[in-house]
Amino acid sequence: MYKIYINDHLLELRSRDDASDDNGTRIILPYMGGRNQLLNVIDKYEKSKSSPNIVLQGEDPKRLFEDFKKLFKNIKAAGGVVVNDEGLVLFIYRFDCWDLPKGKRDKGEKNKETAIREVREETGLDVEIVSKLGVTHHTYHLKGRRVLKKTVWYQMRPLSTNLVLQSEESIEAAAWRNPAEFLDNEANTYASILDVISRLKAGADKT
Repeated sequence: MYKIYINDHLLELRSRDDASDDNGTRIILPYMGGRNQLLNVIDKYEKSKSSPNIVLQGEDPKRLFEDFKKLFKNIKAAGGVVVNDEGLVLFIYRFDCWDLPKGKRDKGEKNKETAIREVREETGLDVEIVSKLGVTHHTYHLKGRRVLKKTVWYQMRPLSTNLVLQSEESIEAAAWRNPAEFLDNEANTYASILDVISRLKAGADKT
């Protein structure tokens, strides 16, 4: 299964025998193998703020995802969920939303290197990686083109404490926040960020 966030709506690409945990809030459609069908779904998401989540089911989700990717400029990125000794997560505030430090992968970099570099550049913190949290995909427009960004996420531990925010990246503030309370109360963020924090909390609940 692949999860893609378009205009903060969730699009799931699943196999036809993958039972969806549908609760009546999703539209489940068979993928017919056409470019136009994918463009129609993308247009629906981009033009609506209240569209229900859509599940596209195909014979081969990997092939379906490859068809989807062809409609976008693809960018690879990585980011960090920095968790301190009190279990609080470092969030940054930019473009009027709470976010997590992340950025594009430079040529020749590995994902872990990108994640550590981006956290250091955007927050000033030295960090070390604890574990991989997974991958998110989200779309946006850049210079008239549709972009699909794949971000690899890592849980991190801070090795320093002095925050130095990168104003060049429009970062206005930062805050250490409880992840469970963030999930319960924060509407001023992105759906993909909630997804990442949900994964962090799920892992913490198992320990």
